[in-house]
Formats: sequence, structure tokens, C-alpha cells
Amino acid sequence: MTRVVVALVLLLAGCGIPARQMPPLAPVAATSAHVALHLRETRPTVSFTSRDPIRITRTVEARRVRYNSHGGPVAIDRDVQFAFTMTPLDIPTLEPGLVHANLLGLGLVVRNSSSTGVQIDWNAVSLIDSRGRSMGVMHRGIRLAARHEHKAPSTVPPGAALTDFVFPQELVTYASQLGWYGAALFEAMRPGERFTLYLPITRGSERVEYQFVFEAESPR
Repeated sequence: MTRVVVALVLLLAGCGIPARQMPPLAPVAATSAHVALHLRETRPTVSFTSRDPIRITRTVEARRVRYNSHGGPVAIDRDVQFAFTMTPLDIPTLEPGLVHANLLGLGLVVRNSSSTGVQIDWNAVSLIDSRGRSMGVMHRGIRLAARHEHKAPSTVPPGAALTDFVFPQELVTYASQLGWYGAALFEAMRPGERFTLYLPITRGSERVEYQFVFEAESPR
């Protein structure tokens, strides 16, 4: 009799409806203020139509990081305007414990309101980091494999604007197992650290060697 009862209990238990499995929760993206970059100095001295800092945000989702930015200063020297922001690049970087994080380039808009063309010699443009290291730059339209080669100048005609970005060419490399990847510059800056954009501009027979000095601050 005992054996019959035990068998009946096991049979009933086997006929029970299994527990319904809940679908996995979608990863939650967490966005936080990361760093603010202020344009502290310019050489030569210029005027400003906006002194807003570039505010970089950091979004983490499923061990992946995405950097973005908003805001940025706008400087003007006579009839040439310079606007700055950050531009997300399609180049990954490696962060400890994370699968992927994108790099940011320094976005640049040069607007020419003069009656003559403005020319940028990209071979002379450089970024100087907080340690005083001067690095040549790559910009929009340059193949990564050709980043160290001679670059054609860009001309901004009267009444036109050029939208571009700059990033240190020395900080991008290739590995057979990883492909192209880079080391972060702007998003890795700590409060008090500075970088300088050296941007020589030619207007007719005049050459102006602009220097824009940015300083990192903690976000507010």
C-alpha cells in the first residue's frame, strides 16, 4: 500500500504545470556627466559669441560604453568664426572591464564671412596634450591607413563653412586580432589637465597661427 501511495504522489508531481520562465530583462542604460572642457585661452586673443563648455557624457549599457557631448564654445576673429564640440568616431577604444567604448574627436566648424578664401594646412595642425606632447592630426575623409601621409589642404570659400574634426594620428593603431582601435584623449582627461589645438590659418597672404587652450573640469 505504501508503494502505491508513493507512486501516485510522483505521478501527480510529474503532471504539474512547469513554472513559467520570465524573459531576461533588457539591459538598462545608465548615462552620467563625465567631464567638461572649457576654452580657457586663445592666441591671438579672439572674441566669443559663446563660452559654453563642451560637456561630455558617458553611457554604459551591457558592458559597452558610448561617449557623447553637447554644447561648446564659439570664438570669432574678425570675420572668421570657430565653433567647437565633440564628434563620436567609429573607432573603438579599450577600457578595463568593458567590451567596447567609442573614441571622441574634437569637432570643429570654421565659418568664413570674409571676402577671400581661408585655407587650412592639415600637415601643420597639431594637438598638444597635458604633458606637452605635440601630435599630428587626422581629420574627416582621411583613411586610417593613410593617416601619416601628406594631407591636402582645405579651403573655406567666402560665405561658406567647413565642418570637420581632429584626432591625434599617433593614438590610432592596428592589431591583427583587434583591427583598428585607439587610445582616448579628450574623454580621459582629468580635472586641471589641458590640451591645445594649434591651427594655422592662411587668409590671402596673411598666416595666423591660432592656439586654442582647453582645460578639463569636473561636470556640474
